[in-house]
Amino acid sequence: MALLITNMQQQFQCKKCGQCCRIKGTVSLLPEEVDAIAAKLGMSVYQFTAKFTNLMPDRKSLTIIDGNGTSCVFLSDSGLCVINDTKPIQCRNFPMGWHYKGAETICRGLQETKYDR
Repeated sequence: MALLITNMQQQFQCKKCGQCCRIKGTVSLLPEEVDAIAAKLGMSVYQFTAKFTNLMPDRKSLTIIDGNGTSCVFLSDSGLCVINDTKPIQCRNFPMGWHYKGAETICRGLQETKYDR
């Protein structure tokens, strides 16, 4: 299995289609990500958290709010991530660090990745 993952990582190229940002889900934020994204947007941490985050039920962590419908609030009309260079590790790690069953049905990069199944 490790060889399969390594081969996929070598072959995978994100197509920047934004499909992974259009599915319903929770994007958790690490404390350092809150600081980086707020700075990227030219906002204070307080302004950023008040406008763009929700408190998780555990009351210990934050998530990014949904934008238009189920899309990420940071997905632009052109399908690109507005905070790409500071986007959360959860986003950066999709689909190679984690994905869900059926991810290949939405991810163009996975659809075009050639690997031995």
